[in-house]
Amino acid sequence: MGPAGGSGSDSGLVIDFPGARLSPSVPPEIQAPPEGVVRRIRVGAHPNKVRLVVEMDRDRDYEVHPFLFQDVFVVEIIPSRPAGGAEKRDKWKDPPVVR
Repeated sequence: MGPAGGSGSDSGLVIDFPGARLSPSVPPEIQAPPEGVVRRIRVGAHPNKVRLVVEMDRDRDYEVHPFLFQDVFVVEIIPSRPAGGAEKRDKWKDPPVVR
């Protein structure tokens, strides 16, 4: 999974960044836009790592695609759709950004 380890949890997606330090300017919680699949993002400093928890609707399944783009770690989260009902989408056109 690249520079970070990730796993699912009851809270959502958990991503650890080993050896990372958290800047004091980063808030412990980030409110996600209301129209997206992400409900809330929590960030915390732990011994020898930074942990990111992405909380989503628990009643849905998701595809998670992590990748590096110019030294920025990006996680794309897509709700799974039933077979035959998948809609074609252009993930490079106006991708959602949470800052």
